[in-house]
Amino acid sequence: MTRIVLFCVIVVAMLVGGVGQAGPSFAQPEKIDAGLWTATANGQPASFLVILAEQADLSAAERLADPAGRRQWVYDALRETALRSQKPLRAWLDRRGIPYTSHYLVNMLAVQGDSALLLALARRSDVASLAPNPSVAGVPPLSELDLRRSPASPAGVEWGVSFVRAPEVWATYGARGQGVVVGVQDTGVVWDHPALIHSYRGWDGRAVDHAYNWHSAVGATAQCPDPATPCDPYGHGTHVTGTITGDDGAGNQIGVAPGAAWIGCRNMDDQGRGTPSTYTACFEFFLAPWPPGGDPQLDGDPTLGAQIVNNSWNCPPSEGCGHFTLQPVVEAVRAAGVMVVASAGNNGSACSSALYPIGTYDASYSVGAVDANGVIAPFSSRGPVTFNGTGISKPDISAPGVAVRSASPPNGYRLLSGTSMAAPHVAGVFALLWSAYPSLIGQVDASEALLNASATRVGDLRCGPAGSPDYNHTYGWGHMDALAAVQAALSPPRLYLPVVTRGH
Repeated sequence: MTRIVLFCVIVVAMLVGGVGQAGPSFAQPEKIDAGLWTATANGQPASFLVILAEQADLSAAERLADPAGRRQWVYDALRETALRSQKPLRAWLDRRGIPYTSHYLVNMLAVQGDSALLLALARRSDVASLAPNPSVAGVPPLSELDLRRSPASPAGVEWGVSFVRAPEVWATYGARGQGVVVGVQDTGVVWDHPALIHSYRGWDGRAVDHAYNWHSAVGATAQCPDPATPCDPYGHGTHVTGTITGDDGAGNQIGVAPGAAWIGCRNMDDQGRGTPSTYTACFEFFLAPWPPGGDPQLDGDPTLGAQIVNNSWNCPPSEGCGHFTLQPVVEAVRAAGVMVVASAGNNGSACSSALYPIGTYDASYSVGAVDANGVIAPFSSRGPVTFNGTGISKPDISAPGVAVRSASPPNGYRLLSGTSMAAPHVAGVFALLWSAYPSLIGQVDASEALLNASATRVGDLRCGPAGSPDYNHTYGWGHMDALAAVQAALSPPRLYLPVVTRGH
C-alpha cells in the first residue's frame, strides 16, 4: 500500500510539474497548431492568433451591384460579428492583464503567451483554433535584388511601363488612373519623394494630411519613431509605389498609372519582417481606413478605402507562417470588391515553385516576372501550387520584373528585380482599366477575366498544364497588355467574359 501511495504521489508531482514547464507533458489539443505547440514546448512564450468559432457570412456580398454599398455591407458584417462575439473573450483577457490586438477581417485576436495560456484558450467553446503569428521575412534584402547602378538621368518612359502599353492607353483613352485609389502595403513609402508626392492622396499641393491615408501596423520603430508619418527605411515599398503611380514631371516616368492616387500601410519593420497580424491590419486599413488613434472596428470609413491593393511581399511557411492563415483575409477583402494583386514569388525556376502566401491563393491575382525581351525570369515562381494540396494554377499573368527602375529613398532611383517589381505593373494596369471603364470598379472577376483574355499569349510546355494553348504555369495567361484590356472592355460585345474564370 505504501508503495502504491508513493507511486501516485510521484505521478501527480510529474503532472503538476508539466503544467508549469511546457505543453508536451500533455497530448496536443486539436485546436492548437502543431508548430505553435512545439514553439511553446519549454515554457517560452510565442505570438499566436486566436481564431474564433463564429465567422461572418459574406456570401450575400456578390449580389450587391453597387461597389460602395457592397464595401460598406462587408465592413459592417465583419465588424458586427467581431464586436459581438469577441466581447466575452476580450473581457476574459482583460481580467488577466493579457494584451491583444483585435482583428475583424477574420474574427480573431493576436495574443502573446505560453503553453498554459494556449491550453486555457483551447478549452473555450468560442475559440475554433490557435495558429502561429510568427515574424517572417516579407521581402528579401535589397542587396540581393540590385543589378547595377541606376542610370544617372531618366530616359523617358521606363521600359516596363511601355512594355505593358500604358502610354498607349494614356494617349488613346486619356485614362491615367484618375478616379482610382491604390493601396500599397509594404515596408513603407517615402511620401514626399519627387515622383510620388503628387499622387499621394494625403497631399493637396500645399499641405499634407496623413489621416486616413497612412497607417503603420508595426507601430514605432527605431528608424521610424513616428508611426503617424509615412516612412520607409528599407526602400522596397517606395520602389513598388513608384511603379504604380510614379512621375516627377521632369522625365522620370516610372509609373503605369500616374493619375491614380495611392495610400499606404507599413506592414513590415526596419528589417523587412512582418507577421500575419500586421498583414491583416493593413488589409483592414485599406478596406476602411481609420484616423490615428482610432479603432478599426468603430472608426473605419469604407468610402475612403483602396479599390486595388498591391502586395509585393510573402509569408513563408518555412518560417512558420500557416499556408492558409491569410486566405480568409484575402477572400474577405475580395468579397468587398477590392482587387488583390500579389507577387508570385522568387523561388523559381522549377515547376511547382509557387510556395508562399498570399500569391498562392485563388483570391489573389498573382504575377510572374519577365525581362525586357519578354522572357520569364529564372527566379520567377512557377505553378501549379501543389505544396499545400490545392493544385491551383499560378501565376495568373506575367509582367516586367527584371532591372526595373523606380523610386528609391530619399529622392533617388534604383534598379531592382523580382516578382515584387512585376506585381505593381499589374496593379497599375488595373487602375488604368478602372479609370477608362469606371463601371468595372469592384467587379473583380470580370476585370481579371478581361486581363486574362487580352494578355499576349506566350507558349511554354515545361510546367503544363497539358493541352492548354492559352494558359501555362510559367507565364500564366501571358504578358500583360493594358491597351488590349481597355479596348476589350470598351468594345462590345463582351460575351467572352464568363469564359475565363478563377481557378482556370
